[in-house]
Amino acid sequence: MNKIYALFVFFALSCQLFVARVVFAADAPQPHIAIDNVPAIGEGRTVDGHIWFESAAGDYADYAITMSLEVTRGDRIWGPKPTYATPSVAVDSQGFSCLFVTGGNDLYAERLYVYLIPSDFVPEGYDAQTKEAAWDMVIIDRYADGRVEIQQTEEPIISIPEPVAEKHPADTPKLSLCYSPYIDGLSPEVNSAVPLELMRWQLDLIHPYADTIRLFGVSGELEKIYQPAKEDYQLRVIAGSWMDSRYSERQIYAELDKLIELANEGYVDVAVVGSETIHRSDFSAAELNEYITYVRERITNKSIPVGTSDTAEVFLNNPDLVENCEVILVTIYPFFSNVTAENAAQYLTTTYDQVVEAAGGRPVIISESGWPTTGSPEGVAAPSEENAALLFEETYAWSRENNVEIVFFSEIDEAWKVEGTNADVGGHWGHFTSDGVLKDAYRRIYQSISADQAVSK
Repeated sequence: MNKIYALFVFFALSCQLFVARVVFAADAPQPHIAIDNVPAIGEGRTVDGHIWFESAAGDYADYAITMSLEVTRGDRIWGPKPTYATPSVAVDSQGFSCLFVTGGNDLYAERLYVYLIPSDFVPEGYDAQTKEAAWDMVIIDRYADGRVEIQQTEEPIISIPEPVAEKHPADTPKLSLCYSPYIDGLSPEVNSAVPLELMRWQLDLIHPYADTIRLFGVSGELEKIYQPAKEDYQLRVIAGSWMDSRYSERQIYAELDKLIELANEGYVDVAVVGSETIHRSDFSAAELNEYITYVRERITNKSIPVGTSDTAEVFLNNPDLVENCEVILVTIYPFFSNVTAENAAQYLTTTYDQVVEAAGGRPVIISESGWPTTGSPEGVAAPSEENAALLFEETYAWSRENNVEIVFFSEIDEAWKVEGTNADVGGHWGHFTSDGVLKDAYRRIYQSISADQAVSK
């Protein structure tokens, strides 16, 4: 009796799905997927494309894109992509960008499935159900020799054209992010152990978009991510030695020696001695200059610039420190300067110009800037996803137009951080939530960055 009832339920659900598709088809022309860009194996950027209609254009809002993948062709199918929390992406007149690399071995998937589905359909892990609901499906095969082939419904296999030339200055990073791995109860304050696989998962999240990361330590748990970041992810690494007033002289030099060692092993592109140490009154400018000189003299590759990261006020008031730095790394946080989100980008660019003038021709990197998405206001500066995305979008566009590097703070939410007047904004600076989901307000901007990377590579 139970088997008969189960069969009846399955038949009823199948009929409902069939009827829904018939009704949907009567209201819109037949849509099809067209693939514009597919990353090669190991790149893991978004799959980009658009949809077209056999007759008069339909309403793009009726459609969405979801994906699944096989790491090895013929093996288990994984999906939905981008994530279970965000199982599909919207389609509009400009097309779509769908991220399929969300962890594990996704980066090396040999076969990708792209489904065009009704926007109100929620794909789950059962791939056959998604296929049944889809209006069109594309199968993408990626090969180790770089070939990418697309099999579209009732059409022959075609090859993706070669990308066009770089459209931005080659020496400007596409996206630079501050990175720290301490999520889900982990904290550097209690020397939490951080599994390397957790770090890899976090780098998998940003690898489709970012080509540069900044780290805030070189020893302990953070030391083990340097080699994979350079060798496996080919990231440009801004390495920071962490030290503060709680450190003994022995601890300070152990940290500096580790920075020197990693640089001499080829895992560092920019060497940063301390982070906001003068701003926090941990060291004097004279003391910090000694540490900077110590590192600079011992790094054998003289093409690696050595400097420190601190606030604009510190650099403007300490010309001897500026003189001793090969690169100036300035932190600019409009949020903590009682500036509205609407005026934040102007505040950042004005402050940057002041530091550039004081730098005397030395390169200047904005080593930290961002806006919290949750928490209490700082005067007129109000945390929200919309405000954070506004600052990110405006300053990212400015940085690309003016060949300026901004290292955005930060990749992922970290609950251990305590900041702000009410101590409630520290854990909410991430572009991604702690479970690896890109925050909604950032999604459109990240898609544009992914498209930019696809063009330039």
